[in-house]
Amino acid sequence: MKQSLLGHVLTAALFLAGCATPHPITSYANRVNEQKICCTSFREMNFGELTVGEKRDFSIDSDSPVFMFKDGRSRFAALQLPALTIAAKLRLETHVVPLWIEPTVFDPFVTFLGKDYESIGEAVPTLRFKSDFFAGRYWESEIPVPPGAAYAVVYTKPVLYLTFMYYNPEKSGTFVPGKVPLVIPTQRVPIMAGPHGKLALEIVAAH
Repeated sequence: MKQSLLGHVLTAALFLAGCATPHPITSYANRVNEQKICCTSFREMNFGELTVGEKRDFSIDSDSPVFMFKDGRSRFAALQLPALTIAAKLRLETHVVPLWIEPTVFDPFVTFLGKDYESIGEAVPTLRFKSDFFAGRYWESEIPVPPGAAYAVVYTKPVLYLTFMYYNPEKSGTFVPGKVPLVIPTQRVPIMAGPHGKLALEIVAAH
């Protein structure tokens, strides 16, 4: 679950107060603010097509467009959804990526648009942490596609920069025959949110 925005703001303020040199994420955020906005409305965005069952990767970096959302500037990924005859979900993955000396992650929000590019609601993904050998570390969510949705835009909010997303690593241990397996408790690991990241998006049937 996402922390409250107040908690995010306080975390960022405390972090900045202790740093004389701007954090790299602050520098990247400044570049977002300096980058020319791509569009004046959702209608002008470049939407990539997404078919049912197709999984597409998106890198959110300095080559990504910037839009002025209601909560501030953000880079984004924009999708044209397939025509749906059944209930469906948008499966979203946001991956941990390296940034200078530490990893970062794009903390996502989703705005769904109707066929005339009007907003029909914002979704706040409920994220579950995942990790595997090939995909690495990431958070996953399945978001119901609202009726009438023709497009989806995935973005973040500047207030979240320099705040943390947490996960609990899997417990590890060694099995000794005839004895109880040794279980090593682990602590929550923080990953800092920022304007860069990697997304994977897919439309799946709702169960």
